Amino acid sequence: MADYLFFKGVTWRRDIMLHERLREFRCKSVEKAREAGIPAYFLDESDGVLRVLPDGRKERILVSEGLLVVLPAGKMRFPQVGPS
Repeated sequence: MADYLFFKGVTWRRDIMLHERLREFRCKSVEKAREAGIPAYFLDESDGVLRVLPDGRKERILVSEGLLVVLPAGKMRFPQVGPS
């Protein structure tokens, strides 16, 4: 761990690898939940919870002044699988 304090480039590469692994994990989790027909939920570092519905819609779930607030957050694109 001390090596990361001396080599800034190593720390930067390690951070990118961790972000990439987190993105891959989220994609796999969304796909598994989608196959099961249930939403996937993720804690977002910025604020609230991100919910991805089986149809690809994303919603941000927040609590504001003690009330639950659900905001649209876009839509995920899933690869189109056609007939083989």
